[in-house]
Amino acid sequence: MNWRVRKFLAACTVAGALAVAVGQATAHHSMAVYDAFSITVEGTVQEFKYVNPHSIILLKVSAPNGGHRIWYLEGDPPATPKPRRISRDMFHSGDRLN
Repeated sequence: MNWRVRKFLAACTVAGALAVAVGQATAHHSMAVYDAFSITVEGTVQEFKYVNPHSIILLKVSAPNGGHRIWYLEGDPPATPKPRRISRDMFHSGDRLN
């Protein structure tokens, strides 16, 4: 096989592998799994986790029947650029969010 043909096939293989890798990497951040509506909840922070890949707030919300439910809220990662960045001490257990 000619060296030019081999070089061309190698370049095509690398390009194909990169295309597959990029597609998989961006699929993780797809918004397709989320519905296109918003709701408002009020509650008390039960726990705040400042971790990668996403910060997490466990929010204790009063239920209509008098009990409560724990909402799992996923936020931006600690590496988010300023000014939207969440800080390690932004939320504390017992904080009221409304």
